[in-house]
Amino acid sequence: MKLLKLLVMSVAFTTTLMGAQGLMAADAMPDGLIKFAGHADGTYKPCSLPLMSGQTVFNPYMEDAVCVNDRMNYFQLDTAPSATFITLYSDSDKMKKTCQEESGVKYGWKYTFKTIKHPTTTIWIKIDDLNQKQVGDVISPGIVLVSKDEKTGDRNDELSCVKVVRSLLP
Repeated sequence: MKLLKLLVMSVAFTTTLMGAQGLMAADAMPDGLIKFAGHADGTYKPCSLPLMSGQTVFNPYMEDAVCVNDRMNYFQLDTAPSATFITLYSDSDKMKKTCQEESGVKYGWKYTFKTIKHPTTTIWIKIDDLNQKQVGDVISPGIVLVSKDEKTGDRNDELSCVKVVRSLLP
């Protein structure tokens, strides 16, 4: 009887530990956010987008758009997971509701950066300041510029599309 009781308690304890590890794994990498605003203090049409696992495209021409087209000049990361790639585009295809790469639109500008620490939270960063950075430069502690492409120089009030690529949880 004591052996049976010990066995039942062991199984219950192991199950509890496994459940706790599952909860810790799920909480280890919350989505995080990328926030946008028209002004440096986070005001003027502020909005935020979740940094979900997988690939997500946010386009202001979509019916459920959260952010307004061509009004965002600043961005901020809030508890962004490491190894998240974010691309900001100045142009997108209105009819196809896709960003430059998917739609074939090849004008304007495009910046891609990645997070290199977990979690990454930044101050407000002016999109126009990305022009001064070189590939490999630290934009802000925790984020590095990985590519940039500029066909035009106007970066104020031009953000039209955001693509987020975040690794899936292990």
